[in-house]
Amino acid sequence: MNSMWEEIKKENRNMVRLHCEQKIQNMYELSIGNKMKSGHYSKPGCYQLYRLDIDEMTINYENEVKDCDEHETKVALSGFMEQEKVNEKNVLMMDQKMMAEDRKREFERLEKTYIQRQKTLRKEFEDALKYEQERNEKHRNQMEMERIEYQRKQDEKLNCIQIMHERENDKLRNQIAIFEANQSMQLQYQHAMKVMESLELEKSIAFDVRKLQEQNKIDAQRRDVEREEENRKNQKKFNAIDIKLENMQSRQGNNSGCFIS
Repeated sequence: MNSMWEEIKKENRNMVRLHCEQKIQNMYELSIGNKMKSGHYSKPGCYQLYRLDIDEMTINYENEVKDCDEHETKVALSGFMEQEKVNEKNVLMMDQKMMAEDRKREFERLEKTYIQRQKTLRKEFEDALKYEQERNEKHRNQMEMERIEYQRKQDEKLNCIQIMHERENDKLRNQIAIFEANQSMQLQYQHAMKVMESLELEKSIAFDVRKLQEQNKIDAQRRDVEREEENRKNQKKFNAIDIKLENMQSRQGNNSGCFIS
């Protein structure tokens, strides 16, 4: 009885294990197997994708067989993983190879880009240097032209100043000549004016003398009139006094006659 029961249990375990192996194999074929066939794991970084898919499949498998015997599910999974190591190794080697090739291509691309960039920078530097040289040359030419133009203007100004100085000197000489001529004429004029002033003074003196003589004559006549008027007044006074004296004598005579009689 025990032997039969052990045989049944063994058969059940085998059936569970077979079921789990088929389950995990089917899940593998539907996901990872199809990706293997389609070349999904034939690009750089494919090993990481492969490991993610293995982990996802393992989780799904464990969920699917959670009601089965745990030991058998683990044995089936372990056996499958042992068989899958070959594929995993191939994927890893493929990934490493492609990563190496990708790094090589990236290095070559970077190297090419670097070389092209160096050429571009060298070309830009040469163009910038050429432009700067041309600009400096143009600037020097411009500065030289400006210096020549400035010197020309300065020469013109100097010539104008010299001409102005010469004109001023000529004008000053003319003014000096005119002044000297005017000075001579002024001296002559002053001499003439002095002569005229002398003549005018003599005329004025003569006029003043005549005027003074006339005034003296008028004053003398006025004094004569005043003396005559004074004399007449004095004569009148003398006459009045004489009359009074005569009257007094007459009265005295009359009085004497009265006393005598």
